[in-house]
Amino acid sequence: MDGRPRLGPEKNTATVRPFGTWPLDVDEANSVLACGDYGLRLVRHHRRTWLVGEGAGSGIPLGTRPTWSQLYRMLIRLRSTRRIRDRTWLARLAASLDPRTISTNGGPPDREWWRLVEMVGADPILRMHCATLGTGSGRGAAPAFHEPLPAHPDFPGGTLAVTVPAFLETGSALPAGLLGEVLSNRFERQQNALHHFLEHFVRPPLRAFRLVLENSRSLLLTPRADTLAVELSPELQATGRIVFTPSVGVREANRVTSGEVRKGMRALARTLDTLAGAFERLDSRGDGLRPGEVRSAVHHVVATELRDLEADSADVLSGRHPLSGFVHTVPAEQDELLRRVLHTVQERTRARRWHRDVPQPMVVIDLASCGLVTPDSSPRRRSVGTVPGDPRASPLPLGPSWSGTVHSGLPRFVWDVRDAGGRVVFCVSGQRDGDRVRRVLDETGVPEADLIHVPEPTVESLAGWTVRRLRELGHGEVVAVFDDGFAAELRSPVDPHGAFVVALSSGRRLPRQRNGSAEGLLAARAGTGRVPAIDSFETSPRRRPERRHPVLSNTHSLEELQVAALRENRSAQRWAVRLSGSETEALVRSVVDDADSAAERTARGALSRFAVHEADNSEQRRYRTLGALHHVFTRKQFLKGSRSNYVLADMLRDAGGPVARGEPIDVVLLGFPVKQSLNRLKAYGPLPDIAELGGLVRLRELQQAARRVYPPGLRINVLTDGRHFRPRPGSLTRAYTRKLGEYAELVGLDGSVSIREIDAVARERLGSAVLSRRPELFRSFRSSLERAVADLDITDNPLRTLDRVQERAERWEGASERGTARSLGLFREMVMSMVYSVPVPVPAGADRLGWARAVYADVYNLVDTHISPETRQARVAVLRRAWHNAIRYLSTMRVDEELGYEELFSPRIRLTVSAVTRGRCGFTYLGGSGLLPWQGTGVLDTRGYVAVDFAVSLIDQGFVPAYSPLLGRRQPLMMVPAQHTEPLPRGSRAEGTRLDVGLRSRARLRRR
Repeated sequence: MDGRPRLGPEKNTATVRPFGTWPLDVDEANSVLACGDYGLRLVRHHRRTWLVGEGAGSGIPLGTRPTWSQLYRMLIRLRSTRRIRDRTWLARLAASLDPRTISTNGGPPDREWWRLVEMVGADPILRMHCATLGTGSGRGAAPAFHEPLPAHPDFPGGTLAVTVPAFLETGSALPAGLLGEVLSNRFERQQNALHHFLEHFVRPPLRAFRLVLENSRSLLLTPRADTLAVELSPELQATGRIVFTPSVGVREANRVTSGEVRKGMRALARTLDTLAGAFERLDSRGDGLRPGEVRSAVHHVVATELRDLEADSADVLSGRHPLSGFVHTVPAEQDELLRRVLHTVQERTRARRWHRDVPQPMVVIDLASCGLVTPDSSPRRRSVGTVPGDPRASPLPLGPSWSGTVHSGLPRFVWDVRDAGGRVVFCVSGQRDGDRVRRVLDETGVPEADLIHVPEPTVESLAGWTVRRLRELGHGEVVAVFDDGFAAELRSPVDPHGAFVVALSSGRRLPRQRNGSAEGLLAARAGTGRVPAIDSFETSPRRRPERRHPVLSNTHSLEELQVAALRENRSAQRWAVRLSGSETEALVRSVVDDADSAAERTARGALSRFAVHEADNSEQRRYRTLGALHHVFTRKQFLKGSRSNYVLADMLRDAGGPVARGEPIDVVLLGFPVKQSLNRLKAYGPLPDIAELGGLVRLRELQQAARRVYPPGLRINVLTDGRHFRPRPGSLTRAYTRKLGEYAELVGLDGSVSIREIDAVARERLGSAVLSRRPELFRSFRSSLERAVADLDITDNPLRTLDRVQERAERWEGASERGTARSLGLFREMVMSMVYSVPVPVPAGADRLGWARAVYADVYNLVDTHISPETRQARVAVLRRAWHNAIRYLSTMRVDEELGYEELFSPRIRLTVSAVTRGRCGFTYLGGSGLLPWQGTGVLDTRGYVAVDFAVSLIDQGFVPAYSPLLGRRQPLMMVPAQHTEPLPRGSRAEGTRLDVGLRSRARLRRR
């Protein structure tokens, strides 16, 4: 032997030396590169070594005396991974990294171990975060080299497992240890080392622990550090999975004793402590983290992963152990009750939109009934660095006159009531300092709410007295009362006026039901009879039926999501689907063919119903044709809103003339401005995806159905407004529109569908003279609106400021400023919409998605003393940008009205994709979706429907990205459910997973 490390595939290598900063032998390295199918090689030139080949341009210098570490880091920079799996190579590399022998330490694996192996292999979410060692095919002898199973799809060259002790060990060869080497090899260079460490080494064991426990065949793990391994690629890159060895303790969760639970949780806590300590020692070399920052960040991940557990799982972990303060669940009965209250508020608000005499729905809460719950437990006020459920957190005092804190989840619940159109009234008795109470509520994150003092003494409960007074004054309709005293007196879940009455547990945790039954919670408090009781105001961030299978959120706004409580799943990116060109074509063809069949059925039904071909004369035929067209436009797959908004008389008005002349009918609608991807919470990237493609197919379906009824068909004019209402880079809108054009050609839209910028169409139809007035009108309207709100500051109690704008609009006087009053009436809603579609300032080194989640966790809360100055500054920037964008948007709307943009085409059928009004036909691009295609991320759901949802919710639910040649590798074409993906066979050189053929073949648009 010549002393050099022998890591190549040569069969005659007898020994393997420990990994270190070995000198790089060019011939040996070229053998490794060739056998790995990297498409790269090394050359020597002028005493220097150069890396040349695929992606290396004219060559990358490695210096005069390069090392293997340098070569690996360069491969990572070039995104080059080994494509050929060689067990000999992997075994030798594994042995050089970890000389320890992985064994069962106690005989052959038991039945529970094989259950775990089967579970990991079968569960598509679980296998993203963990793997097991061995073949998993039976209980026979293990192979000499233990490969992580199932195979990782992002590394076709195979992976290897290094035990945690070896991974964290340091020495003279690797002063920073293998952990430091792997952190240096990360290609997510914009991601700081701490975040990479958390996502690749801390979150995986926690996520795997929770998923194994919550699996329908639940198991409890005892993950000691010496029974775990870290999965690495041949380039020494972290894959994001933890590897369980046969030595890990596995027990049936429904049969464990309290001692076994303590043992398992202590093992998990020690493992996390070991990992955190290793990173702290590594960081002590000068990365500049603050003291305690690593531990705080680890605690935050622990809190996130052990939050909102299933009731059975929380019951298993409810004993005394080091992580007991992080174990959290929301009882199903409490979640159902609070959602019922919110649903009632929404229904009453919906009725108020059509009948203004309907009183505003109100919720009354007695502050004295709220227990001493730490404000940190509120999901709406938590930020990066705070730890939900931390038992060391202390309550926030209200002063000598009244001591206590709001219930956990109260800020979020108050916000949800307000967002649903309701009003919250707090009641407090005696001579307590109202300003002090108000200040504490503000600091705790409770949105602006009414505070009523109740005189003492009174024979009624506080809430009972408040409800009676509110009803006497006629200020609103009380739909729910949260008060212990009132509940005890009433002994009924509903008061005589029909309001829910709910008791609060005053901070005492109610008993959980191991079988998940509803018994116990509804009658847990003595003396309340059938009155329901809740432990807190928390609701689950995900609906109960959604917990087992990924589903869409069906929300209209990010306001409806508990953004901070949704879980991240960065491992999904490595398990992405890679569609081929032919697979993409087959999927699109399936959607188009189904839409064409639906168009045929719709037209056949319309012709049959109105007997168009049996008309006796031209006038009767014209009338019946218009009736059939009205039937087409108001089918469920096309219609948004109620059919009563667009009746047959409206169709006669809009299309009677063209039909009489035998001409195509003009149809006008807005659409496809630009993808809302600025904060990454809504959309993955800036280009149109399958949601927009599906929207174009819907237009094709409408056109096909109309032509079968009326052969001249429709002239569909889609007016885009990507730069009309707010400034955006021309390169962004051009790229978006260019890709739309490719989609239009792909789905077979002919020249009868036009997609053009609204200002370009206005210039043609109104003329340059009319448009030349636009700048002056815009300045005038904007100045008028700015003057109307000049004394208001959105960063000074944002919600109160927006309410003041609304109040000002309601009492605005002066006929000459009627337009300003109308704009003010829309201002609050416009700002709250703009807030979620403006760019978020991201600090250097911060993860964009994680940072956006922290900012939007409670974007209107600027007084929280627990958030960092950077978070507060980002929220201020978001609010101010939204304020100014709203002014610009509303001013542009007034200019459009003044110049006659609404009548660019006349006569025409005006389709509206947002708020539906009388005389306009509501239209939905994707059928049944509350979002427009460009407002979120395209998705193929479990039924095969093309839909759209927010990216942050899809990630939480267990959808994975699917990439296609249509958009390349930088943005997915769609998200798909993980259970409909299949790993490629071991040994395949391709990356990623495959989409289930059955799901792909039934891809279609939703009919309702």
